[in-house]
Amino acid sequence: MKTPAASLTVVLLFTLLPSTFPADPMPKEVHPPGMVVLNFNGTHPVHVLETYTELSGMQLVTSSHVNAVTTRITLQPQVALKKSKMLKLVEKALLEQAGIVVTQLDDRRVSVTYNDTLTVTAVADGKPIPRPIGSDGKPIQPPSFLPPPPKPIQK
Repeated sequence: MKTPAASLTVVLLFTLLPSTFPADPMPKEVHPPGMVVLNFNGTHPVHVLETYTELSGMQLVTSSHVNAVTTRITLQPQVALKKSKMLKLVEKALLEQAGIVVTQLDDRRVSVTYNDTLTVTAVADGKPIPRPIGSDGKPIQPPSFLPPPPKPIQK
């Protein structure tokens, strides 16, 4: 029975001396250069945006309302995609599933805002979750976390 320290040593030896030992019996899937694989399953939007930043290299100018969004994001493409296409899919998932809008400001920055009037579609296990329908025939929106706008001051 190996101790954790022995396992760690073996891992380090494989890392330091890859040509000395046989290949990993479970090789990692290799993708062509410029191709990306992402797997978000019920991931908080803040973590999705962190990945977006790493992938895009863009600086995010983020509204404080975005950090308060509690909706989870699911995006599980089954194939490796070009980085530009994957970024578009992430933007679409944020918009459709959480009402988070990503807008390019210039060649280095994007604006990230939350729009509570957008209809969002919750997703679980890669499939949309049906939303209850109201008496008017429209999907019922979940309550917004934002307080209502202040009423104008009467003079």
